[in-house]
Amino acid sequence: MEGHGLREDSDFMGPPPQVPDRSADLPIKMVNLNMDFNLSLRRAIKTGKVVLGQNSVEKIIAENKAELVIVANNAPAKVRTMLTAAENLSLYEFAGSSRQLGKECGRDHMISVLAIVDAGESDILSLKRA
Repeated sequence: MEGHGLREDSDFMGPPPQVPDRSADLPIKMVNLNMDFNLSLRRAIKTGKVVLGQNSVEKIIAENKAELVIVANNAPAKVRTMLTAAENLSLYEFAGSSRQLGKECGRDHMISVLAIVDAGESDILSLKRA
């Protein structure tokens, strides 16, 4: 369909956005497992208890109820400071941005941090560091 005035998808999309590597900021162990993170996260949201957002996660951490905390690669410094101050916390750094993490949670907004309180039928807790 030449001459239709629309660009090809490859021209339209452009290169994927680059996310700065801030993994050195947090004591996080990156885990490479044979699991589908997206499916596991959605299953945890559907069948378990997952808390989204900085303020809610901060309360869950203070109550020592977080089984696992997942943080976006581009989370604000305030979130990272809060996480580094917490003791005995299992952390996993999501390789994508807060916008991408929000999408993985089925939301149309950014999510910089979330806490798994109860995984339900999900295997997402296998991301916990040993």
